Amino acid sequence: EAGMLQQVVIDEAHLVDQWGTDFRPEFQTMPGLIRDAYDNAPQGRKPSVLLLSATLAQRPVDLLTTLFSVGEARAQLVWGSEIRTEPAYFIDSHAEEDSRVAAVLKAVSCLPRPLILYVTKVEDATAWVQRLNEAGFSRVGAVTGKSSDEQRRTVMEQWRSSGGDATGYDIVVGTSAFGLGLDMPNVRTVIHACLPETIDRYYQEVGRSGRDGGDVLPQHRRAG
Repeated sequence: EAGMLQQVVIDEAHLVDQWGTDFRPEFQTMPGLIRDAYDNAPQGRKPSVLLLSATLAQRPVDLLTTLFSVGEARAQLVWGSEIRTEPAYFIDSHAEEDSRVAAVLKAVSCLPRPLILYVTKVEDATAWVQRLNEAGFSRVGAVTGKSSDEQRRTVMEQWRSSGGDATGYDIVVGTSAFGLGLDMPNVRTVIHACLPETIDRYYQEVGRSGRDGGDVLPQHRRAG
């Protein structure tokens, strides 16, 4: 009411659509709170809203435009496209679950690291950590939506120390909750041991690799 709130910035804004419906519904309460703040602010001191994302398809653009328009002004879209030349994509399909699991294990054993193995469910992440350990991979961490802040921090610290540190991780198993704000420039391989729910999710997760400009190998393997 004093006009002190001048700007609201929401990074990774695509999550309002992707997560807000079923997971962390608080994402979709933000527009109402922002609208209340706008209505209560004095004239000339209304807050502005900035939404940021590296991956926005038409559906989340339409949703965000509807949810976050305040006052009489409609949301303005500023965007740019860039084609990344580093990734090499390989897609494999398997009719049987056992065959898919074997193919993922082979890919993990052959492809360069640091490596991210993406799954969809928390229980899948737990199962894959166990499979990898049983297959002889000991430098494996996991981050899911149920990981505590301390667990996330520990995994990231261990992962960043993977360049020769015997206590480091060179493989991280994660759900889509892993990677937001990720600052790991030399990820060499991304493997999806699942079928991502949306092309946005797939593109986001592939984009967490090769940020140092080196070649990357995002893999996609699914059961038919």
